[in-house]
Amino acid sequence: MKNYYQVKTKFKYEHINISDSTETKFLGLIIDETLSWNQHIDQIATKLCSACYALRNLKHILPQSTLRTIYYAYVHSISSYGIIFWGRSSSVNKLFILQKKIVRIITNTGARESCREAFKTMEVMT
Repeated sequence: MKNYYQVKTKFKYEHINISDSTETKFLGLIIDETLSWNQHIDQIATKLCSACYALRNLKHILPQSTLRTIYYAYVHSISSYGIIFWGRSSSVNKLFILQKKIVRIITNTGARESCREAFKTMEVMT
């Protein structure tokens, strides 16, 4: 945890006390009091894990082009929304690992193979 000064503030609105909060959701971004973006990245990771599970099960049923469409409609949109704010966070690496896992599923790349070419293949297919 970072060292910072904790200031106790009390807010009132129309004689009603407003309680302190360690985080808030604003326009789909979870902003915490230290701007570490950890809660937001954890939420994205949960969604990407669900997408990974779904794509792993759908890959036997759907063609690769449909899986790619699902990727860009769901995974890419979730992982790129607000990235200008949280993209430089120290815990963003876990999202990149999940993204690589999903791309490997779609392109039938092995777990130990480099996915650099798989990402290029995903771009070319669009």
